[in-house]
Amino acid sequence: MGCPKLRPSDSGYEQQSYWRHMAEVLKKAVDEWKLTEKEPAVVTDNAANMSVAVEIAGYPHVRCFESRGAACPQTTKCRSRIRRICTFFYRSTSAAEALKRNQKMLGLPHHKLITDVVVR
Repeated sequence: MGCPKLRPSDSGYEQQSYWRHMAEVLKKAVDEWKLTEKEPAVVTDNAANMSVAVEIAGYPHVRCFESRGAACPQTTKCRSRIRRICTFFYRSTSAAEALKRNQKMLGLPHHKLITDVVVR
């Protein structure tokens, strides 16, 4: 599912339209990933436009700790472990194949592991 190429403008009406559109994009993503019954929460940075869109969509909103500058040793340790796991699957062709095979066996869509995402 692609991200919409919309930007909120200065007009209040256009911003509300943008927020409603983003809320619909979130709902479609939840439906596409079949997460409706799992009571999903949405993790975002602290951008006001995404906070409003998540609120409109009706999902619980978790704000990213890193975006708030609350990096702590526990967060750093957790991120380090996640990076090691992802690196293992990236470097090991047999592990990557096993992941792909298990996803197929469980009826899950094929996804690769991603550790870092550039936000801005």
